Amino acid sequence: SVPVVTVPVRDSELIQSVQTARELYKQEDSSIAYFGLEDVLQSVRGFLSILHCNIRLYQVNSSEDIRACIKRAKREHVRVVIGGIYTQKLAAEAGLDCVLLESSLSSVKEAYERALEVQKGFILQRKKFQERNILLNSITDGIISINEKGKITVCNPAAEKYLELPSASVSGKSYISLFSQTENELIQQCLLSGQQVSDHPFPIKEQDFLFSIHPV
Repeated sequence: SVPVVTVPVRDSELIQSVQTARELYKQEDSSIAYFGLEDVLQSVRGFLSILHCNIRLYQVNSSEDIRACIKRAKREHVRVVIGGIYTQKLAAEAGLDCVLLESSLSSVKEAYERALEVQKGFILQRKKFQERNILLNSITDGIISINEKGKITVCNPAAEKYLELPSASVSGKSYISLFSQTENELIQQCLLSGQQVSDHPFPIKEQDFLFSIHPV
């Protein structure tokens, strides 16, 4: 639920770590492994190939992946791993040497700038969400939002009142149980073809309402 921005790994930073592993632990490339995210591995794989650097690359996306890859690396006779703090911790527990991949100041600054952009977008998104909720909650029309899978995503207070159902009880569920076959067929047509419906009369608990469908 919390946005994450990764610090970019520059080619020079990785090469420096490889060189440290070679010199400090007297190991050949085939005994050295780098643990990294998929996007990082994609960016460095070609670069390492050009330099004829034959270290092993292990893709990790979570702490569980790191733990599994540490075990795999040991089976494959890796002697030194390159990675972050958590990789260093698990490598030590497994009896493997580790070189901590250090980020340059420029890499950290780049990640920071990216994080500011993500934060700005997150704030704008939250503002739009709040504005939408204020509008939905303040009008007297009952409004129900249905996604492309036919699941209810929004049921405003007016709709709760008319249907005599709390929003929590219908959210994420199919719309079919709320309406009669006629209304369900109209909704299905809208989902399939985008057909709009305006002021279709229908009853709810012996009260007459007008039913409209607007594709978004």
